[in-house]
Amino acid sequence: MAILVLANAPVLALASDDLNRAAAQTGYAHGRFMGQFLPYGVALVVAIGVWMGWRAWKSRRNRRRDDV
Repeated sequence: MAILVLANAPVLALASDDLNRAAAQTGYAHGRFMGQFLPYGVALVVAIGVWMGWRAWKSRRNRRRDDV
């Protein structure tokens, strides 16, 4: 998921002026509609990554305990 976000970052950066202009013309939060949810998206991606890493670490740790 994070790879998709990072891969699309240059496209979004180039398109941001057009998105802001279109959002301003349609009245969405004075052109800031797209960016206001970005911190939440980043936090969600980080939280999912941490959760998946913790699950993998815990699973590997429990497997080692079972082998002993």
